[in-house]
Amino acid sequence: MPDGISQIDVSLFFRINEEISPKKHLDDIYKSIVNISAELTKSEKAYLLLYNKNDNKLHFRSNTDSDKDIITGEPLPGEPGVEWHAFSNRETVVLNNSGADDVLFDGMGKITGGGICNLICTPMTAHGESVGVIEVINFTGGADYTGKERSLMEIISMISAAAITNRMLYEDLKKRMEELNALYELSNAAVAASDEVEFFRRVLGILAASLDVERASLIFYNRERKQLEVTASYGSSIPEGTVINDESIAAYVFRNGKAMNVQNVMTDIPDFITKRGEGYKSDAFVSIPLFFNGNIVGVLNLTDKKNRRLFDEFEMHVLSSIINHVTGIYRNYSDRRSEEKRRRLMQEVKIASDIQRKNLARIPHCSGGISIAVLYEPAREVGGDFFDFYEISESISAFIIADVSGKGIPAALFTGTVKNILRAEQKTNYDPASLFSGSNTLIYNESEYGMFVTAFYIIVDENGKKLFFSSAGHNEQMLIRRRSPEVVSLKTSGKPLGISDNAGYAGGSAEYEKGDILLLFTDGLVEALDGEEMDIDEGFKKLGEIVINNINESGEHLLNIMRNAVRENSLNAELADDLTILVIHL
Repeated sequence: MPDGISQIDVSLFFRINEEISPKKHLDDIYKSIVNISAELTKSEKAYLLLYNKNDNKLHFRSNTDSDKDIITGEPLPGEPGVEWHAFSNRETVVLNNSGADDVLFDGMGKITGGGICNLICTPMTAHGESVGVIEVINFTGGADYTGKERSLMEIISMISAAAITNRMLYEDLKKRMEELNALYELSNAAVAASDEVEFFRRVLGILAASLDVERASLIFYNRERKQLEVTASYGSSIPEGTVINDESIAAYVFRNGKAMNVQNVMTDIPDFITKRGEGYKSDAFVSIPLFFNGNIVGVLNLTDKKNRRLFDEFEMHVLSSIINHVTGIYRNYSDRRSEEKRRRLMQEVKIASDIQRKNLARIPHCSGGISIAVLYEPAREVGGDFFDFYEISESISAFIIADVSGKGIPAALFTGTVKNILRAEQKTNYDPASLFSGSNTLIYNESEYGMFVTAFYIIVDENGKKLFFSSAGHNEQMLIRRRSPEVVSLKTSGKPLGISDNAGYAGGSAEYEKGDILLLFTDGLVEALDGEEMDIDEGFKKLGEIVINNINESGEHLLNIMRNAVRENSLNAELADDLTILVIHL
């Protein structure tokens, strides 16, 4: 057992784990590391330095000294000192009653101005790799650091290294997902856009969302006029067609053919550039040349990241991948609907389609005394609708129909998560309103990119001839009474699942008679039935008329009639939303 560890209160382990949690953002983890290090060792200052492979140096990442915030991101100056010794030898260094004139204090002495009395510098390692060091310092004397403080620092460094590497791994995976989705959305934009300008506007919107920037611009070289012109912009008032000044950054990058990843707009931009450093909200600025067939055709500019961080190496890689995609579409825009372009997304779409297919429930044709027919037609390769069936007893069945916001791979993944949460909750909670209340917080915690889901859950009690239901922001559903005949709207109040963690839901009920029809559907059906206007209320009215006029038809035949009605209203347009319908003969 290391000297001093027996003196440490066990509760401190739990507190350190809670403070330095990989669930936090990296900057918050860094700040927590230095704060808890200084507090637990009763030190005046604490510093966190991480290793950078590119220059083989330790760089400041966080500290408790508010006067030294400017050093964040900077390498440790001077010759290798105590920090490098601890890092390279993977051993904790404890020095008491020492000064900045000591050879080991060369780097930190330049930062602090000397006067160091007591110091602990602890290496951080994870998975066999050195990550960096944590350093605590007392300047004004006081008690020497003991084995207890050393043990505390070694515990903190172990937990910190794991938290940092795990969070970085999460961030990398998240960025890879964002890159994949951005490529998917770009290809969709190429297919859907009506002209080049609209396409490039969509490109900038996708890039801005993926990299979290406030402003972006695409500039292409006009061969006829022999000048650079703004093709599209995002987050700024620059008019399209604006001629770019020869002394601008974009013109410089276009002539040079090399990307610029500016980390300080005041010092990293060439002196001859006009308006140097003006109009930027942060130091982060990227200007990337666009090539096609070996020739430079334009420039992409991105600036003002919302989190005010610099562009890292992985983001530059993402940009390169996306830009290569954009320039290819730029020169081949006339054949954007060709099979070759679709092939670029084949693998991504296949993944999403497989996920979506697994999410579709296998609903029986009959359950007890009711019969069920299902129609599911996604508007694109990957849809956001799903449905499920639960057999509670021989005489009680339950159905759920839902519509996840968004499209693409993230929506497909989220659909699976939501379905699993609802299914798990349903096993112990049959009541519709309680089911949504119990599931909502879990779905809210799992939601990424602001995703949410509308849903309608209904229980059919054949013995009591009653329906019990609840809606989570879903469009009203339909019960068609055969005897009247008439349409009964089924709806309750309630927010979509995943929007807020404290949403409330109401329950509703209705009686039915044998032979009545329960119709469950997503809003894509009623929108399509109203044609170009896509008025849900009008579509609901037309849907009721269709069912009443064909009330003696089988479920499958009713679905065909509805499908044909939708196609007649959408002859000149593609289906805008997924089409999901359950016809349940009670």
